[in-house]
Amino acid sequence: MRQWRQAQAAQDPELAAIGRDTYSALDSCLGCNACGSACPAHVSVPALKSQFLDAYHAGHRRPLRDHAAVAVEAMAPMLASIRPLARRLMPLASGVAARALGFIDLPEISGRGLRQLGHPVVRHSRIGTIATAENTVLVLEDAFTATFDTGAVQAVCDGLAALGYHPLIVTLPPGSKAAHAKGMRRRFARLAGRQIAALNELEKIGRPMIGVDPAFVLMTRSEFREVTPSVPKVMLVQEFLRQRLEAGDPWPQAAPGTSAPRLMVHCTEASAAPQALRQWQEVFAALGLAVRPTQTGCCGMAGLFGHEQRQQTVSRTLFDASWAPALKGEAAVLATGFSCRCQVERLSETTATHPMAAIAAGLKAA
Repeated sequence: MRQWRQAQAAQDPELAAIGRDTYSALDSCLGCNACGSACPAHVSVPALKSQFLDAYHAGHRRPLRDHAAVAVEAMAPMLASIRPLARRLMPLASGVAARALGFIDLPEISGRGLRQLGHPVVRHSRIGTIATAENTVLVLEDAFTATFDTGAVQAVCDGLAALGYHPLIVTLPPGSKAAHAKGMRRRFARLAGRQIAALNELEKIGRPMIGVDPAFVLMTRSEFREVTPSVPKVMLVQEFLRQRLEAGDPWPQAAPGTSAPRLMVHCTEASAAPQALRQWQEVFAALGLAVRPTQTGCCGMAGLFGHEQRQQTVSRTLFDASWAPALKGEAAVLATGFSCRCQVERLSETTATHPMAAIAAGLKAA
């Protein structure tokens, strides 16, 4: 990257070749951002990669798959409005994506929409018209869980409700994660700006905001700060629960369980919020539920990385090195990340669900 920057500044005749080498080197970055949080130098390679791709593609045609990846987030509200039709068309779309874009094993669109989960849903722009109780928690949807994993949204809301809170699902403007990852900087700034504006409006309500997927929450703490230094606080689920536990909120006790499932967290979460596993363990213990927090590295999915045919060797090698040993002999595990759950079910016989599903089930059985 440094060599490419220097070649740019010096108008080096080898700039094109150096650019190709840099592109190749950065192509295997999964965007976990452990470099930006766990490394003492705190240099974010995903941020550098985003900037490089923006400059590189100013003179080189973008692969069609990049445009498709960004379109998925942008089209999330539309897909939600035609969910039954979109589900019927998904097999055809997956076939086209495999042949034309090189994508494989794409997740299925969830059968239920957000408004079918049994919890109130409000658009961010209408939050001011809704009367919120003192125990209301704003559960922020993101494009991928709202489209492909509404079961995780259900789990978070059911768990919060069982603990005595009032979850209110809030829909946001289209996401910006893929635009950042693919180096579409102007598009990213525009989309992120809209989401930040929505968060600013939600903050005025004075109720805690939590995100279902760690990748979205941690984007508000890293990538969003490339747009503006001040971003409203969005909490990880366990951060909110640990905060309320410390505050002394009265929680019910779960029925005694017969098993202690393994619990793994998203790799970006593990590096940017290293206390995550401990917080989950404390929450489960406070409810009388057993769990086995398990340290893992990257599962190899990383958004759409693991769905690209050309990245299968890297994706599967990472999974085999870190997650596969932890899953051996496990029928079911708990995993906080949407990508992680996709990868577990894609490359193993194990079922993966959000940790809040176990909390909701344990309290329901009590």
